[in-house]
Amino acid sequence: MVHKYDPSYYQKNKEHIKAARKKYRVDNKDKIHEQQKVWYSRKAIARQLDKIKVLTYYGNDKLACVRCGYDDVRALTIDHVVPIGGRARKCSGIQFYRSLQLWDYPRGYQTLCANCQMIKMFEGNEWKI
Repeated sequence: MVHKYDPSYYQKNKEHIKAARKKYRVDNKDKIHEQQKVWYSRKAIARQLDKIKVLTYYGNDKLACVRCGYDDVRALTIDHVVPIGGRARKCSGIQFYRSLQLWDYPRGYQTLCANCQMIKMFEGNEWKI
């Protein structure tokens, strides 16, 4: 027998359902916390892997700065080869790395460490753009 969802059931039993959910959260606080830790750590790992893939692609198949060879992923960034300034930014952070993957790795980007990116910015007067 197939049960149909009755939207009025929640409205009729709203207080009872809320109380049962709250009791479950209180009684299973540790279990819920562990599940959340696992979920967030998986998500963080997936984000880090996306970032590594993009940095490696734009680093000429190396996870390193294309100028100096620095290879600590914490300091590696994506840089526009031709400076376009802040007005062209549509997204940042992990969204930017994912969008580059979705756009099938467009040309015009490179992997630079934070130091080389700042040096490039000052040498080319990019902060004025």
